[in-house]
Amino acid sequence: MRPYDGFISLWPVMIIIMLIVLGMFSYTSNTHLKPAAPADFAALPVTGHAPNAALAARYWSVATRVVQWKYNRGTALPDQPPAEFRLPGEAEPTLTQQEMDVRGAYWAKLRQEWLLPDNWRTTYGVDFKWALRDIRVLTNDVLNFMHQS
Repeated sequence: MRPYDGFISLWPVMIIIMLIVLGMFSYTSNTHLKPAAPADFAALPVTGHAPNAALAARYWSVATRVVQWKYNRGTALPDQPPAEFRLPGEAEPTLTQQEMDVRGAYWAKLRQEWLLPDNWRTTYGVDFKWALRDIRVLTNDVLNFMHQS
C-alpha cells in the first residue's frame, strides 16, 4: 500500500462504473401474451350458436405456447393458420371441415387480438444470460476462424 500522496485512487471508481454498465446490459424487458384469453376471443361464436369458452381457452393456450415464439409482437400474422396452430392431439390431415372452419375462425380472431397492446404483458428483470450467449458466439467464431485457416 502506498502512502497517501493527495491523489484519489481510481480503481474503486472503475469497479463502480463496470458494475453500472453490467447492470445496464443485464436489465431486460420481456413481452408475452397474457395467459388468459381476452373476453372478445372467448366470446367468439364459432361452433354454431353459442361461444365455447373452453375451446377458446385451448386455442389461446396454443397461441401462448407456440405462436408467440414464432412471430414477433408488432408484426401481422399470416392470413392462413400455420400448421402449429392446432390443438394438442389434432393431426392436420384428419381434421373435418367443421374443425378447419373453427380453427380458421380462432386464427382470424387471434390475428386481430395480436395487434392489441392490452393482450400483452411486459415484465422487467435482470438477466445475465446475454454474457454467456456472447461468450458462446465469440468462442464459435474463433473456432470457425481457426478451422478455416
